[in-house]
Amino acid sequence: MLRKNKPFQRLFIAYALSTLGDWFDMMAISVLIGYVWNADPMIMALVPLTFAVPGLLFGQVAGVLADRLPKLKLLIASDVVSAGLTVALMFAPNVTVLLALLTVRSCAGTFHFPAQNALTRHIVAEEELLRATSLNGMVNQIGKVLGPIIGATLVAAFSPQACLLVNAISFGLSALVLLTVGRVEEKSASAVVTAEQGELASVKVPEEKPSFWESWKDGWKVLAGNRVVLTWLVFGLMASTALQLGDFQFPVLFREYDATRTDLFGYAVAAIGIGSVICIAVLGRMKEIKKYGWLFGGGILLLGVLFGGVGLIQPGMPWWLIIVIALVGGIGNGLTMTGTNYVLQKETPQEAVGRVSGIMNSLFSVVLIVSPLTGGVLVRTLGAGVTFKGIGMVLVVIGVLGFVVEKVWFRGKQGVTSRKSVQLDSSQ
Repeated sequence: MLRKNKPFQRLFIAYALSTLGDWFDMMAISVLIGYVWNADPMIMALVPLTFAVPGLLFGQVAGVLADRLPKLKLLIASDVVSAGLTVALMFAPNVTVLLALLTVRSCAGTFHFPAQNALTRHIVAEEELLRATSLNGMVNQIGKVLGPIIGATLVAAFSPQACLLVNAISFGLSALVLLTVGRVEEKSASAVVTAEQGELASVKVPEEKPSFWESWKDGWKVLAGNRVVLTWLVFGLMASTALQLGDFQFPVLFREYDATRTDLFGYAVAAIGIGSVICIAVLGRMKEIKKYGWLFGGGILLLGVLFGGVGLIQPGMPWWLIIVIALVGGIGNGLTMTGTNYVLQKETPQEAVGRVSGIMNSLFSVVLIVSPLTGGVLVRTLGAGVTFKGIGMVLVVIGVLGFVVEKVWFRGKQGVTSRKSVQLDSSQ
C-alpha cells in the first residue's frame, strides 16, 4: 500500500513542492515577458525553446544515466542546481538574459523527468502504479490551480520576482525532503533487451555491465519492440505538434480579448487544473486501465474543444466562457497526462524506464523547437483567433482517430514490466 510506502511518500512530497513552485515560476515568466516587457508573439515562441533545446541535447543521455546511476542523487542534484539558477532569474535585466538562464536551468531539469519515473518504478509495486501516477498527476494539476491564483496575487501585490523566489525556495525544500528518503535498493540496469517476433525478452547479465552506448541502444530496442508504447508515442507526437503551435500563445490571445485583464490567464490555467484534478481523481479510483485508445482519443478531443473554443471568444463576450471551456480542456489534459505516465510505467520493463523516458523527452523536445516558432508565425500572420480555431480542429481529428485505431494499434502485450518484488530499506 502506498500509505505504508515511506520512500514514495517522501518522493511525492518533494515532487509536490517543486511542482507547485514551477507554476509560480510559469506565472512570473509569462507576466514578465507577455505584459511587463510586452513581447510580441515571436518572442513568446522562444520560451518553449528554453525547455526544448536542453531536452533534445541531453534527454537521452539523462535517460541512460537515470538507469545507470543512483536516481535519488540525480534528483537532489537537479533540485539544488535549479534552486540556484532560479535565484539568478530574479535579477534578469531583460528578456535575452532571462531566456538564457531558463535554458541553463532546463539543462538541470532534463535529468529530473527520467530519474523521477525510474525511481517511482523501483519503489512502487506494479499493482499500485496507476494510483501512484494518478497522485503525481493530481498534485501537478493542484499546483496548476493554486500556483497561478496565488502567483497572480503575488504579482499584483509585489512583483514577478516574488513568484520566482517562491520557486527557488520550493526547489530547496524538495532537495531537503529527498535527503530524508534514505537508501533505496535499485535493480541493476545491466539488462540486454532484444525484440523477437514482436515480443520483448529481457536477459540479465550480472557479470558485465553494458557500456553507455549499449544501454542507449537497448533503450531504443525496448521502444521499437513495444507496439503499445510506440503507438502512444506516435499519437502523442502528432497531438503535441498541434498543441505546441498555440500553447505558449495564450497570453497573446487573452491580451487581444482584454489587455487590462492580466489575471485572466492565471484563472484560465487554474480552471484547466481543476478539470484535470477531477479527471485524475476519477482515474485514480480505478485499479487498471486496459483500453488506451479511449484514454488518448478522449483526452485529445477535449483539448481540441479547449483550443477551438477559446479561439471563438471575441471581445465583449462574457469572460466566464473562457473558464468553462478551460475546465473542459482540463479534463482532456487529465486523461492524456495520466495515460502517458501510466503507459510508460506499465508497459516498459523496469530496467529501461529511465531510458525510454529520456527518448520520449528528446523526441518531444524536437516538437517544442519547431511548433512554437511556427505558431508564432501563424499568430502574427493570421491572428490568434484563427490560429487557435485551426489547432482545435486538428486536435479533434486526431482524437477521433485515437478511438478508431484502439482495437488495432493500442492493443499489445500489456504489462511487460518486471514483476519482481521491490526491496526497500526497512529502517526508513
